[in-house]
Amino acid sequence: MTSSRSFTFTEDWVVVILGIATIFLALSGIVAPVPSFSWSNSAELVATVFDPTNLMKLFEQFIFVFVTAILGAFLLGKSVRQLFVVFPVVFILTVFALVLAGNATVKEYNLEAVIF
Repeated sequence: MTSSRSFTFTEDWVVVILGIATIFLALSGIVAPVPSFSWSNSAELVATVFDPTNLMKLFEQFIFVFVTAILGAFLLGKSVRQLFVVFPVVFILTVFALVLAGNATVKEYNLEAVIF
C-alpha cells in the first residue's frame, strides 16, 4: 500500500526561504520602491499621495509583495486561487490605513496605521 504525499515546507521554512530570497534581491539591487503617504491638506494629498509616480511605486510594491505571497502559498501547498481574491483586498485596506495615518494631524497624536 503506497500513499502519495506532496512535498511542502513548514511555515517557518517558507519564511526563511522567502526572507533569504528577498535579501539576495536587495543585495543585487532589486528593491520594492517606497511610496509616500505623508500629507497635511487635501491639495497635498492629491499632489503627493495620489501622484502618478507615487501610485506607480505603490503598484510595484503590490506586485513585489503579491509575487512573494504567491510563492509562499505555493511552497506551503496552500490554495493560490484564494490568495488572488483575499490579498488585493487586504492590500487595499492597508493602503487606506496608511493614507489615513499619513495625515499630519493624525501623526501629531501618534496614531499609526496599525490602529486603523
